[in-house]
Amino acid sequence: MNAIIVLCVCILLPACAALNCYSCTNIGCSDPFNSGAIGVSTTGAVSSNTYCTKIVNSGTVVRGGASSCTAVAFVLNTGIACCQTDLCNGASANYETPLLLTFSVVVVLIKIYSA
Repeated sequence: MNAIIVLCVCILLPACAALNCYSCTNIGCSDPFNSGAIGVSTTGAVSSNTYCTKIVNSGTVVRGGASSCTAVAFVLNTGIACCQTDLCNGASANYETPLLLTFSVVVVLIKIYSA
């Protein structure tokens, strides 16, 4: 029973938190990213921001927050990256959601507590 509670908390907790994300449209958004550049702001902890995003389309970079996000692999300088921690979309590298890591931790915890 405890393992089920841990599983629910690990899965639902990231979806409940409002995130503060970097926000910019091309000006100041390019990589390497400079959070102090002209045109860069933050969204504030808006309740609809459950993901921070970085969208690159042929070199044009847009960063912001969203209520949902589907990562698209970066190919030919085009793709979508999603993350779920405050200001995580400031990374110059492309990143993926931590779902696999969360799932792995849950599986290990279930094995530990069911033994």
